[in-house]
Amino acid sequence: MKFKFNFLKIKEIFSKTIWTLGKKAFLVILLFVLLDLIFGAFIFYKYVYLAELKKGDISGEVLRFDNKKYEKVLEKISVKESKKLQEDIKTIEIIEEKEELE
Repeated sequence: MKFKFNFLKIKEIFSKTIWTLGKKAFLVILLFVLLDLIFGAFIFYKYVYLAELKKGDISGEVLRFDNKKYEKVLEKISVKESKKLQEDIKTIEIIEEKEELE
């Protein structure tokens, strides 16, 4: 079974569809407004109404900031930065030595 793709037929159908929508523009706009209202109601329901219902499910446990862990992280960051700085200094020195030799 061969499948023929007829561009002229598709163009004719597309053209007729556009003209039909243009002739009934008011109804098309009303349809789009209705679809927009339905979509907006769904979004509202999902992100506002259901969120309000789920608010009670949240536990009352309070998060606390751990200073010791924070200091450890800062220490690791500073060690990494100092290593990077030392590597950069060595790289600069190597480049300067090469430039002096040339």
